[in-house]
Amino acid sequence: MRAMFVAALLAATAFALPAAAQPGFDGSWAVNLTCPDDAGGAKGFSYDFNGRIDGGLLHARHGIHGEPGFITLDGQVSPNGDANLIAEGLSPSPNASPDNTDAGIPYTHPVTAHFEARRGNGSWTTTRECDFTFRKLADPSTDPEAGPAEN
Repeated sequence: MRAMFVAALLAATAFALPAAAQPGFDGSWAVNLTCPDDAGGAKGFSYDFNGRIDGGLLHARHGIHGEPGFITLDGQVSPNGDANLIAEGLSPSPNASPDNTDAGIPYTHPVTAHFEARRGNGSWTTTRECDFTFRKLADPSTDPEAGPAEN
């Protein structure tokens, strides 16, 4: 009888908690985008930048708006960590584009990703596959057990 009461209490508590009190992915994240050299001669490149998840919505950006190499990464991260994101940007340079696109040409790529408590990964596949890695940055003011940010 006691076990049934405890189980019922736990179930009721799980539904009674507001969404913000349930575990999630909100916070600051370090993002790395790496595109390798491709067989057609395009040179690889890598960007390191930061983003933030608020209310399950990711927004990250690299570079200066309107300049070659600028990129934004946006989308919803579901409670189970799956994410369908959109990367929009401006081509970095002709030698980094598989089709030798001039620098500054707009592009949009869908990104499939998965997040865990402190890490995540994802990719886009166009004419070559580019990979994203995500690392949650510690925020001692909201997560006192997190410790300092990893390097």
